Amino acid sequence: SRRAKGEEAAASGAGASTPAAADAPAAALTIPGAFICPITQELMEDPVCAVDGTTYERQAIAQWFNDHDTSPLTGAQLDSDMLIPIHALRGQIQDFRQEHGLALGGRAAG
Repeated sequence: SRRAKGEEAAASGAGASTPAAADAPAAALTIPGAFICPITQELMEDPVCAVDGTTYERQAIAQWFNDHDTSPLTGAQLDSDMLIPIHALRGQIQDFRQEHGLALGGRAAG
């Protein structure tokens, strides 16, 4: 589990020092690990699955594939740069954001 300090860190799961939010609940927000991109270490917005079987933020893995034909986690050669949207996970992340008042990009909604 990840502990975040402030809304931006809460969205990213980074836990780095950021300006603290006025509301304490966001400061103690635990983000499920499955919602965090292994490349960016941030809360995903558009999760996709690559052929290595790992879920990534679409923009992050697409950028990785611009310069690599390997898995960013294992370094194994990948046969394809095909990305499959994970709609169920995207819905869960959207629900999580709404439930915790997080807009896209990790800012407080409202």
